[in-house]
Amino acid sequence: MEVFVNLKIDKPTESVENEVIIPLKAENFIRLDGSNQIPYLWVDGDLNTFDPPEYGVSVLDNADRRTVYDFRGYDDVVISRMRVRDMAGEITINVYGVDEYYSRTYLGAFVTSGYNVWKTLTFPPIKVKYLIFTGGYVGFTNRTTEFEVYGKYVNLNLPPVNVPAKPVPLTNMMGTNTHIWYLFDIPQMTVPAGKKAMFERYNVVRVYADWNELEHQEGLYTFNPTNGGSWRLDTYLATVKDSGIQSILCLQVIPNWMRNEWPEGQRDRENRPNRYGSNPTNIWGYVEQARMGYQLAARYGTGAAFNLIDTITDIANLPVSANENDTYYLQEVLGNNNQTVNSKAFTWKDGEWQELVKVRVHQRWTNDVLNSVKIGENTLNIIECGNENNKNWKGKKGYQGPREHAANLSAFYDGHKGTMGPGVGVKNADPNMLVTTSGLAGLHYNYFMGIIYWCMEHRGFKEDGSVDLPFDFINFHSYRNTEGSEQHSGATRKGMAPEPSGFYNDILRLRQLAYQYLGDMPMILGETGYDWHPNSQQAPVPWGSYTIPQIQAMWMLRTALEAIRVGIDWVTFYEIVDDDGTSTTYQTSGMNEKTDQSPRLITKYFMQLRPIVNGFLYDGDKDVDPVRVIRLVKDNEEIYALWLPIEQSDTINYVLDSLPIHSSATLYTLTDTTVVSGTNLPLASSYTIECTEIPVFIKITK
Repeated sequence: MEVFVNLKIDKPTESVENEVIIPLKAENFIRLDGSNQIPYLWVDGDLNTFDPPEYGVSVLDNADRRTVYDFRGYDDVVISRMRVRDMAGEITINVYGVDEYYSRTYLGAFVTSGYNVWKTLTFPPIKVKYLIFTGGYVGFTNRTTEFEVYGKYVNLNLPPVNVPAKPVPLTNMMGTNTHIWYLFDIPQMTVPAGKKAMFERYNVVRVYADWNELEHQEGLYTFNPTNGGSWRLDTYLATVKDSGIQSILCLQVIPNWMRNEWPEGQRDRENRPNRYGSNPTNIWGYVEQARMGYQLAARYGTGAAFNLIDTITDIANLPVSANENDTYYLQEVLGNNNQTVNSKAFTWKDGEWQELVKVRVHQRWTNDVLNSVKIGENTLNIIECGNENNKNWKGKKGYQGPREHAANLSAFYDGHKGTMGPGVGVKNADPNMLVTTSGLAGLHYNYFMGIIYWCMEHRGFKEDGSVDLPFDFINFHSYRNTEGSEQHSGATRKGMAPEPSGFYNDILRLRQLAYQYLGDMPMILGETGYDWHPNSQQAPVPWGSYTIPQIQAMWMLRTALEAIRVGIDWVTFYEIVDDDGTSTTYQTSGMNEKTDQSPRLITKYFMQLRPIVNGFLYDGDKDVDPVRVIRLVKDNEEIYALWLPIEQSDTINYVLDSLPIHSSATLYTLTDTTVVSGTNLPLASSYTIECTEIPVFIKITK
C-alpha cells in the first residue's frame, strides 16, 4: 500500500486576466528516471530541433518515466493552458499540476500524432509550483521540439545561490573503504597489531557489511560471529571506535534466500533489495531490509528506544505488564560447551511482550561461539542503505530509480514514519542512529531531486515547512576519468586529475541542492580514487618523472583538498588494500600493502599531515588559478595549502602575502616516507613559495 500525503484540500478558484507566456528554464526540468539530461532545445524557441534521445537509465526505469518542472524563482504561478510542438512519432504525455504541498491535479494529456503542428491543452486556471509529465518514450522531449506554458507569474529575481564555505576538518577527508575481514587474522579471528595500526591511519572507515552474512536465513540474525564468514562484527566495530575512528556501515547486496527467489539467469547478489515480484516503488517491497536495519541499530546504537530492566533465566519471570519499551534479556545455558548467552530480548510494546531484537543461537560445530542478544553497544552511529543502488550496468534487476530508492529509504529509515509495524526501520530501534542514502554511482542531481519529490508526495512536510526526509546524509561516488567520470564505461578511458576533470563544479551542484532543499545536509563522498596498475581504466597516464603510484597519491591528496573546498563532510577513498591486484578496474586502488600492511604513498601523505592539520578547519580560498591556495584555521594558527591544479610537470613561484602578524612560520614538504620535511621560515609579511603538482603546506602561528 502506498501512502499519499495531501495536506491542502480546498483550492481557491483562480483566474488569469492578462495571459502571458511564462518563461521556462531548461535546468528546471528534472527527469526522475535518473538521467541528468537537460532539455535545452525544448525551450529555445527553435521549432525544428529537439533533444536527442538518451538511452541507458531511462530505458531501465520504466516505473519512473516522468519529468518534473519546478517553477523555482517564480511565485504566484497560475497557469491556464500549455502547448507542445509535435514533431515525430505518436506518444501520450499526461500532465499534472502540483501545488506547494505536492498535491496533484490532472490537467489532461497531449497525444502527438501529427507532424510540425502545435498541440494545445487548456484547463481551468490553477495555481501551481510544479508540473509533472508522465509517459513518452525515453524522454518525451525527443518527440516534440518546443513547449510553452501560458498564465501569470511573479518573478522573484532571486540572486544565484552562493553556498557558504563549510568549516570542515581536513582530517575528515582522510578516510578509506574496507571489508570486515581486513581487520582480522584468519582463521583465528584475532585482531593483530599490524592490521589495527593500518586502520588507525584513517579518521573515517566505511565498511561493507554483506546482508547475507548477517541474515543467512530469513528472520535469523547473526553478528558475532556472522553465519557467513564467521566474522566478528561486534569486535570490528568496537575496535574501530576504541581507535577513535568514525565508522560508516554500508549494508549491501541481498541475502541468498532473497536472491534464489529470482528466476535462473537473473540471480545476482547485487539485485535490488526487494523480493522478486514485489513492487520496487512500494515501501513494503523493502520491509525485509528495513527489519535488518532495525536489528543493526538496536544492537550497535545507543539503545535509546529500549529501557533495559533486568536479565531473567525463565520466561515465566516476565512481569504481567510493564511500561512501553521496558526490555528484559532471557539468559540461557546453551551449546555443548555450556555457554551462557542472552538468547532473547523481550520488549513491552503495544500492550504485549514482543521479541523484537533477535539472534540465531546455533552451534555449528564443537566449541563454536554462540551469538548472544545485545542492545545499545554504542559502537556505530551511521548506517548506509545499500551500495550503488543505481547500478544501471546490472540491468533493471539491479537498478533502482530515484522514486524506488526513496521508497526503500522510507522503509529503512523509520518504517515509513512508523506505519510498517514494530521492528521495522533504523530510527525505531535508535532515534540517534544516522542513515545515509545509498552511495550512488556518479553525481546525479536529478536523482536526488527525484527522491525529494517522492518524499514531498509520500512523506509530506514537517511543522517547520521542510520536507520530511528519510535520510541524514546524501552519499555519492565519483571516480574521475576521461569518460566524464563514468564508473563502468566500455570505452577506453584513463584516470584524470580532480581539478581538470571538473570535480569541484560537478559536486558544487549537489552542494547547492543540499543547501537549497535539504538544510545544507552533510555530504559523504563514499568512494573515489585511482588504480596503480598501468592497464586499468582508472589509472593515471604517467608524465615527466612521476610514476603512476606517485600520481595516484598526488591526485588522491588533491581530491581531499578539493573535497574540503566544495563542502563535503566525509571522504572515504577506495580502498584500504588492493582487491586482487589485476588490471581490472578498481582492483589496484589499495592504500596499503595487503601482505604486510605497510603504507603506500597516499597513506604516507596522510600520516605526515594528520599531526600538522589535526583540528584545523577549512576557511576559504586565497587563490584558485594558476595556483590553488586554501586556508585552514585553528585558534591562533593558520595553514595554507598550495599546489598546481594541472596534469603536467610545472613550477610556479607564488607570493603568499597579506599574512597576519605572526610569531613563527613553517614550510612542510611531503616526502616518500612517513616523516614530513619541515623548514622554519624567517619572519616576514610574505613568502615566495615554489609550487608544483604536489601540495605544500605553510603553518603560521599568530
